[in-house]
Amino acid sequence: MNIFPLDWVLALMVLLIVGGLLYQLMMHVPYERLVRCPVENAITYIEVRPAPAEQATPSGVVVHHCGLWGGSRECSQGCLARFDETQRGFRIDQQALRKFDLKSGG
Repeated sequence: MNIFPLDWVLALMVLLIVGGLLYQLMMHVPYERLVRCPVENAITYIEVRPAPAEQATPSGVVVHHCGLWGGSRECSQGCLARFDETQRGFRIDQQALRKFDLKSGG
């Protein structure tokens, strides 16, 4: 008497393979946010990573990649001032994308 018939074993293997593929796919989805750059006044995507201990920021993250970066990658990362107002991926919050009031700093 078989404890695990072949049908169940194959179904379990398929579920494990599909689950593994979905996990790999989700790991490759970039952690991007749609933000407005306070310097260029342009809207772009930034990819963020957790901030190292020596670079403590209020939002707890630093910009790893920005769509506006060309040759210069050393910006002030002022876009992170509104990081908590943004959402991951392609969700758009118009309030979070408002222009920066440079006089008041935000």
